[in-house]
Amino acid sequence: MIGEADNGDQLVAETARLQPDLVLLETQLPLLPGPEAARQIHRLLPRTRIIALSAAADARSIAEMIRAGAAGYLVKTLQVDELAEALRQVMNGQRYFSRDAAAGVRNMVVDTQPAPEPALSLRVNAPALTKRELEILHFVAEEKSNQEIARLLYLSPRTVETHKRNMLLKLKMKNVAGLVKYYLQTVQRDATAGWR
Repeated sequence: MIGEADNGDQLVAETARLQPDLVLLETQLPLLPGPEAARQIHRLLPRTRIIALSAAADARSIAEMIRAGAAGYLVKTLQVDELAEALRQVMNGQRYFSRDAAAGVRNMVVDTQPAPEPALSLRVNAPALTKRELEILHFVAEEKSNQEIARLLYLSPRTVETHKRNMLLKLKMKNVAGLVKYYLQTVQRDATAGWR
């Protein structure tokens, strides 16, 4: 089912009513900004995939939409065939960044890493995380609580906490902020190594 909306409030209401598999979300919406609309949609329908569509390709805008729950970020200069590819990949559970957006994600990582940065070598040599750990890491980056993650993945909150503790040990990090930074680095790496 296809629907459209003229502003952020209407978009959230229509999404709740139609419960689509995917929402293509303009980031500059009247009444309710794109990131807040994405957050509300993600809370209401966590399985609905969100792709942000924006004129901006700066790191801050991209990071804000990723944190709000977007699985993809497209800059309006993209071609029609790239839009089709983005829809296909996101619906297959992957992330997608258009070329300009991927450059913005690269800048996001570079701008937040003072040089020299030991974590860069750690990222290259870090032990592999399990599929379950990566799932939990994704939700950690979305600022979900242990209880929310447990509910989404059908686990106990204690199991989620154990996975988080194991990731901190594996990656030699001190806190959840380090896990989120690692997640953003992983998104950047994958975005430039074949997610497009």
